[in-house]
Amino acid sequence: MVVTALLQSSAAFLAILISLSTHGLLSVESVIPLVMGAHIGGTLTTLFSSLSAERADAVRVAAANTLYRLAAAVILLPFFSYFTRFIEWSAADLPRQVANAHLFSAVLMVILFLPLNKILSKWLIKLIPQRGDEGKKPRLIYITKAAPELPAVALAQARQEIRWLANKILENMVQILPRIIFYGDTKILQELERTEREVDWHYQELSKFFTELFRRNMTREQIVESHSYQLIIKELEYIADSLIVMARLGARIHAAQIMIEETDQEKAGELYIAVSSNFLTLLRYLERGDQALALLIIEAHQDIIEIYNQVQNSLTCRVAKDDQGMQELNSWLYKIGEHIVRIAKILQD
Repeated sequence: MVVTALLQSSAAFLAILISLSTHGLLSVESVIPLVMGAHIGGTLTTLFSSLSAERADAVRVAAANTLYRLAAAVILLPFFSYFTRFIEWSAADLPRQVANAHLFSAVLMVILFLPLNKILSKWLIKLIPQRGDEGKKPRLIYITKAAPELPAVALAQARQEIRWLANKILENMVQILPRIIFYGDTKILQELERTEREVDWHYQELSKFFTELFRRNMTREQIVESHSYQLIIKELEYIADSLIVMARLGARIHAAQIMIEETDQEKAGELYIAVSSNFLTLLRYLERGDQALALLIIEAHQDIIEIYNQVQNSLTCRVAKDDQGMQELNSWLYKIGEHIVRIAKILQD
């Protein structure tokens, strides 16, 4: 365990064991405790480094890794002689038995702990509570600091981050916007503004991330993919900005107690449903990558254009001063629909 921790690699210690067994310097009875020690020692570096991690989840994962292996060693101890016979039966030569001992003990851990995964995760959350300041500051959810070293991994993480950000905009902005526009619930304006600031922060951090990624040795396809993601996060930021403008405009309309005709509200609601439904389809597209969904988004936007034209023509014909606010709201909704289509086309290309 100590030697593996010093080497910072259980694979390196396993190679030493195989070399020693090749020269007949080990027996199968001595191999198994050494292999179990290597399993535990390989987790210690990660455990110690996680103590300075910002997120409690990082500490929990590292602790789980160590505890699983310690528990497996303790559970295996009473059955040591049976496990030794099994390893002897699995292969004729000692070097192969060393490798099998490492493999089968790892498989044993999966069999033992996978069914208990949910219980153990709840126990770890209680054992290692979330820090007081965690969750208050914006942070990248999927992207790690080491990601730019491996462009393929970095791009996969970036796609997950973009999907998370789009979902954040849907849940914390798009879905609650009607409460302030149609019902005058100005209390949620702060929540919308807080989410918009978080979206801005993510946009800036992701831009820095892609700038760093461009300095790496990437293939042509990876460069194109990275550029596409940059365009998408900019479009998402535009959507968040548009939603905030709408929310503030809705708050002003209700503060001024401007009466809006019921038919205008219904039409605006119809436009909102069409745009938000298309945004939901975009999220499904980001998740699945199904090109058929891109076509659905583009086709649905034609309906959005028709609804928008009907609403604006109806309002323009009356040319009432009180209708100007509704005209502007509908225009911003239409702009959000345009941004959604642009994202779909970027992904489609």
